[in-house]
Amino acid sequence: MKGYSGALEDFTQAIILDPNHAGGYYWRGYIKYFLKDKQGMKEDIEIAVALDPSDKTGQAIVKNITKKLNEEVEEGL
Repeated sequence: MKGYSGALEDFTQAIILDPNHAGGYYWRGYIKYFLKDKQGMKEDIEIAVALDPSDKTGQAIVKNITKKLNEEVEEGL
């Protein structure tokens, strides 16, 4: 996990340096997936898509993770 945590810190620093670069959010979201932070992943990918609306891959990821999160909530009820 240390490698992912380090990468998370690196991408967070990249976002601080350039908060308008969609790639930083996209990759930080990707790392959050491996850290089991699905909600954090969704939030970062949503920001990436807002910054780059032409990103069809990001849009698909947001749609899929939203569906998965909703299914988990329903299963918990």
